[in-house]
Amino acid sequence: MVWIRLRALVIKELLAAFRDPRARMALIVPPIVQLFLFAFAATLEVTNVPIGVLNQDWGIASDRLVSRFERASAFSEIRRYGSEREAQAALLRQDVMVVVRIGQDFSRHLAAGEPATVQLLLDGRKSNSAQIVNGYINTIVRQFSSDYLSGAPPTEIVDRSWYNPNREYQKEMVPTLIGILSLT
Repeated sequence: MVWIRLRALVIKELLAAFRDPRARMALIVPPIVQLFLFAFAATLEVTNVPIGVLNQDWGIASDRLVSRFERASAFSEIRRYGSEREAQAALLRQDVMVVVRIGQDFSRHLAAGEPATVQLLLDGRKSNSAQIVNGYINTIVRQFSSDYLSGAPPTEIVDRSWYNPNREYQKEMVPTLIGILSLT
C-alpha cells in the first residue's frame, strides 16, 4: 500500500517538473554540465611532475639512482638543490611536489651491503597526487635497490597499461559520474 502511494507521488512530481520548461532545464542541464566538466577535470594519473633532488652523496650509486628518476616518464624535470633550505623553499613555493633527499652515506652503505635510506619530502597540499608520486618513486627506488644488490646492469623502466594503453580516464570516469550524479 505504501509503495503504491509513493510511486504515485513520484510520478506526479516528475510530471509536474517536466511540464515547467525552467524546471526541466534545472533537472537536465546541471548534471550534463557536471558530467562533461568532471570527466575532463578529474584524473587518476600524475604526469609531467617536476621533482627535486637533494643529493648529498658524491658516490656513483646516488648518481645512478638520480638517472633513474630522469628516465621516468612521470617526471617532467629533475631540479637539483644544494641545501635543505633550498629544497624546503621549493616545496613551500610549490615548485616541486616532492624532494628526494639522498644522504651523505648512501653509496657507502650500498657498497658495504648495508641498507641505505632515501628520504621523500612530499607536498601534502595535493595529497592524492603526492601519494601517487610517492608510489612512483618507491617503485623506482625498490627496482634500483634490487638491481644494485644483484649486480644487474641498470634497467630501464617501461610500463604498459592493459585495457587502457593510452591511459585515458574519461572512458572510465563518465559511467561512474553518470551514476554518482543521478544519485545526488
